[in-house]
Amino acid sequence: MARELIIALDSFDSKKPLMVGAELDQYLPQMGLMRHLDGLVAIEEEKFAVGIKHVRDDEFWCAGHFPEWPVLPGVIMLEAMGQLATIFWRRTFNPEGRLMMFGGLDDVRFRGAVYPGNDLLILLTPKYLRMRLSRFHCQAVCDGKIVCEAVVSGILGPKDAAVGPK
Repeated sequence: MARELIIALDSFDSKKPLMVGAELDQYLPQMGLMRHLDGLVAIEEEKFAVGIKHVRDDEFWCAGHFPEWPVLPGVIMLEAMGQLATIFWRRTFNPEGRLMMFGGLDDVRFRGAVYPGNDLLILLTPKYLRMRLSRFHCQAVCDGKIVCEAVVSGILGPKDAAVGPK
């Protein structure tokens, strides 16, 4: 896996997201405690996407991971990557009533810790982009450093999936 950023951090403005809150509902079925992407910061069709997660001290995992020293669980970073991949995939193919489901994770590496108060940027570039199966190179970046990296695979989900505004 790359030790360099897959998208230059100066190529977008993370303070001015393109999509937040209810706008994300058009693309993501996850709600409440399972929504781990707070905004879409940048996207260029078939090239890249950037998302953001604001790591808060009131999140459900803080009390137990770890008491006295809350560290964002790696699986939440991976879920945020999957959510960004879903937005990228749905904007590419626009499959009405369908969504992308996790198909697998490869080459996962954790390289640093993330704490409440940090902003976590999720960087994504497609490796293989098809309706039924897609693969994405993703990086989670905090304070300019790669803290997690993975190849996320997504597969075509079932028909009539509950996606979109409720």
